[in-house]
Amino acid sequence: MNAGNLVTRLDKRRIAMTALFIFAVVLVAISVSLFPLMRKALADREAQRADREVQRIAAKYAKGLTPCVYESSDIDGWLQKYLPGPPTVSIYVMPSFFSPVAVRLVGQDLYYFELNFPLYDIGRTPPPKFDPRGVPTVYHSRVSSEIAQRLPQVLSSDINHAQAVMPQGLDGTTYFFHASPKSCAMTWSPSSGTRAADFVELFNQLARHAKTKDPTELAASEQAILAILKSLQST
Repeated sequence: MNAGNLVTRLDKRRIAMTALFIFAVVLVAISVSLFPLMRKALADREAQRADREVQRIAAKYAKGLTPCVYESSDIDGWLQKYLPGPPTVSIYVMPSFFSPVAVRLVGQDLYYFELNFPLYDIGRTPPPKFDPRGVPTVYHSRVSSEIAQRLPQVLSSDINHAQAVMPQGLDGTTYFFHASPKSCAMTWSPSSGTRAADFVELFNQLARHAKTKDPTELAASEQAILAILKSLQST
């Protein structure tokens, strides 16, 4: 190989290396200049995603439960003496023209109470004094471990996200839902097809389950309860 060819090859290599170096410098410069724009675009995309999630959650719970404007603490404390331990779920129902009823879940033990007697002494000066005049009728059954786990989770989530506006009306039924002593949400005779109506149907199924002794009916109500819980979790 002669000296001229060697020099030519070296010159070509230097030119290629120089071009590659210049390309790398330009690429870095472009990347540095575009980085803030890329970062802003990613931040905007995350913000839009977060906004969509907030809107999705708001839509999900818009027709669900309402934050409690008042609570049934007197009833809760009084019914506790009929239970073997603190409940993981408490539901208290006050119909306008019928006696109150309640559901309590303690572990896998499900209790349904019928309160067919006066609960308050309406004296001459308000407010009425809590003074139950009888002993509740108590029904008891067991639920599956899956229901015992899912039910408090679903109810607690909906109570934490409770934001629906309470319907207006005079006659109807008020439902109070507790997943812990300090968490409460409620609804009042909700419209069918709403998330709140699903919770009313859930209460009805729990009451039916607590009262029945027939194994076939117990199995059917177990499936009905699970179907409601799964639907509430998936929507």
